[in-house]
Amino acid sequence: MKQAQEIDFSDLATKADIAILKVDLANLRSEFGHFATKADLSDMRTDMIKWIFTIVLGQGALIVALLKLLPGSHL
Repeated sequence: MKQAQEIDFSDLATKADIAILKVDLANLRSEFGHFATKADLSDMRTDMIKWIFTIVLGQGALIVALLKLLPGSHL
């Protein structure tokens, strides 16, 4: 009994502390809504691959066209 009376309860969380924590968590959740999701990043990656592939094909076509227009300039 004596040990139970000597316990310091001042470090325990109160209902007010828990309410404040819930508000803070709600604020964090709303802030995380502005970040990109994995699906967004996957879509962006797919778009980048399409653009890079298109650019590489365009450069290849440009090189072939220049070689045909300037036949004496290559080996």
